[in-house]
Amino acid sequence: MVTNTIQGLNELIKNRLIEKKGNVKLTENKDIILYGETLGISENQLLFKIIEIGETIDWEKENIAIPESFSTGSNSSTLTNVIYCSKCNAANDKGVAIFCGDCGTKLLTEPISQQSQNYPPSTIKKKSKMPIILGASALVIVAVLVGVFFLIKKENATPPVVVPSETTDSNQVQSDETPISETDTTSIVQPTLTLTNQNDALKILSKYYYDINNSNFDATNYFSENVSQFITKRNVTPNDINILFNENDEFVEAQSRILDNRIIFERTENNISYFKYWVDYNCYRRSKNKYQFCKVNVEVGFNENNKIVSYKELKVRDLRFEDVEKYN
Repeated sequence: MVTNTIQGLNELIKNRLIEKKGNVKLTENKDIILYGETLGISENQLLFKIIEIGETIDWEKENIAIPESFSTGSNSSTLTNVIYCSKCNAANDKGVAIFCGDCGTKLLTEPISQQSQNYPPSTIKKKSKMPIILGASALVIVAVLVGVFFLIKKENATPPVVVPSETTDSNQVQSDETPISETDTTSIVQPTLTLTNQNDALKILSKYYYDINNSNFDATNYFSENVSQFITKRNVTPNDINILFNENDEFVEAQSRILDNRIIFERTENNISYFKYWVDYNCYRRSKNKYQFCKVNVEVGFNENNKIVSYKELKVRDLRFEDVEKYN
């Protein structure tokens, strides 16, 4: 019994490219489609694979004129906008998805040329473990120093301010109007004009998802002029975010809802208040012709003007797909 492998698929595509002098169309090569299906690789992924393998062929050595599609670099922008999943090899849109749409695995952010693509181990350069060892050692040293610092300070520390949460008794929460004594101010630093109220954050984010769900979203209403991170994109503007939404044609009819209307205030750093929560998300996946359902853990940072400066998707759980007929 012959077992199909990624290496075998790559060889088949390479030989066919040489045979057809670079002019390979999936519609005329059903054997490549069938081979890919046995490995769980879609036609969309095969298109990218044909382009990638074609660029590795030494056309001069094969006595073949370099095909136009592999000589102008016209495909570079397409490849750099794609991230392959390290687990299932599925292609995902770079800057839109942080988790694989097929298996839910968190995607790597390095360029496509640096991903292994499940090629044979002999073609992959093994990385040194020394940076990992040095990094781990540094973290241990920092943790020890922090622990010693707090042990020394513990005896003189004043009682901490209680941050309201769902597990906190409302009678134990310190009122915003309660005056702080002079001894408290020596150990408690309260940033000015910073959003830390969970209810206020919930109102802003509920309106944010309401506008998205009703196709009435405008990033300028919610985001700061300079956004440090939006999903996988760094250093973007509200206009950049609007373009991402307008050009998206894969995740259609998206609906998001904050689970249990529960938002937790996490911390304040440099006058930025960070909150975490879970979102119940569903949409229609055009490439799969199926509906996708999952839960996404989100972290949002607000500046002193209650504008979002950071929006990160931390993890995905309960990912599943349903046929269109079953969903309707």
